[in-house]
Amino acid sequence: SGVEAQLPRERYRDEHRVLITPADRFRNVEQISLLLSRGYTGPLSLEPFASEIQNLPRAQFVRVLNRSLDLLSRRL
Repeated sequence: SGVEAQLPRERYRDEHRVLITPADRFRNVEQISLLLSRGYTGPLSLEPFASEIQNLPRAQFVRVLNRSLDLLSRRL
């Protein structure tokens, strides 16, 4: 999951975990790229625990999820 909250890293909590976006402070794209370059072939998991994501209406959730997956596809 990505984090966009403007907080010190030690203050991040599950509520801050959203989908991966260009504003991701965890730099997930870079982390995944490194794993893949070192031969990782296992599963990847998106874990957006933030209620703002979990409470989206289904159609809106599908749109933001697809945006996140498209971002990963383009950058990896």
